[in-house]
Amino acid sequence: MGQLISKLMRIFGNQGKGSPWVGNMFTKETTCHLHLPPAGQFVILVIDSTDRNRLLTTWEELYKMLAHEVLQDASVLIFANKQDMKDCMTTAEISQSLMLSTIKDHLWQIQGRCALTGEGLPAGLQWMQSWATAN
Repeated sequence: MGQLISKLMRIFGNQGKGSPWVGNMFTKETTCHLHLPPAGQFVILVIDSTDRNRLLTTWEELYKMLAHEVLQDASVLIFANKQDMKDCMTTAEISQSLMLSTIKDHLWQIQGRCALTGEGLPAGLQWMQSWATAN
């Protein structure tokens, strides 16, 4: 997580175009309270690609978040983590399970990721930087 935060700060540190919000929605079996960012920002959601049992809860929490007035203009980057693990869900499977194609009022991107190697992180951050530069 430290690597992710460091790269985000280098990219968005002084641009004044919104900053990312990185947080954990879950700890063990309970849902945490969400600390929402200022309007017009990014939300980064990291999903465990091996945990099929939590997709329904993830779906519920994602759509609750997106419905919140503070996040009405937020863009969403979804990292599908643990892509290096056997039997992990693909980004297409996760996208379908979370019904991401139905999200019409938020810009979103799903990116495969491996936290151990850093694979996928540059592509996700590039997507965020491209959006921030364009807006």
